[in-house]
Amino acid sequence: MIPCIIASTTAYSLFGAVTGWQALLVTPRFVFQQPLELFSFLVLGIFCAAMGVVYVKSFYGLRDLFKKLNMPPAH
Repeated sequence: MIPCIIASTTAYSLFGAVTGWQALLVTPRFVFQQPLELFSFLVLGIFCAAMGVVYVKSFYGLRDLFKKLNMPPAH
């Protein structure tokens, strides 16, 4: 882990020295203006959580289905 930290620090220092220390990507300033915006984020969060549960259930469901097929292991 120590060599990775040293390499990363050296690479970033060299990159910053050559290209400058300003931000590479400029992002617009986002401002929270209306409390009603939180409702949209709540709905999005619930949807993403539900999709995460569906993904995990289908992943492990398919794994269990393939385990039941009694196929010989691949070499």
